[in-house]
Amino acid sequence: MLKYLVTLIMFLPAYTHAEALVCKFPKYHSQDETRLQTASGFGMTFRYDQITREAFMEGNGGISRVVLQGGSDGLTFLEFLTSGAVQSTTVAKSGAAVHSRHTLMFGDLVPTQYYGTCR
Repeated sequence: MLKYLVTLIMFLPAYTHAEALVCKFPKYHSQDETRLQTASGFGMTFRYDQITREAFMEGNGGISRVVLQGGSDGLTFLEFLTSGAVQSTTVAKSGAAVHSRHTLMFGDLVPTQYYGTCR
């Protein structure tokens, strides 16, 4: 019995469809800027499973569960914040990516949009 259990455990990774995207966003734009600005070291990693549709984002604020929406041309990850705001990251098949922060802070809207790539 132990032999069969060990064999099953050895082949389990072949049945998972976990993937990761490491994203880097070197440029951004906010409502206070008149042109693109340089972002220093801003990025995040998305880990997701194509079968279960579970997804997580690892960023400067730790790990958060996100919603994965896939389509024919790419993926979108949605993070719903306790403030009521939504942050989204869309990644095209080419790897081009945009991260939109629709932050609510002290009752005010603080939008920012970042541009970069995910691999």
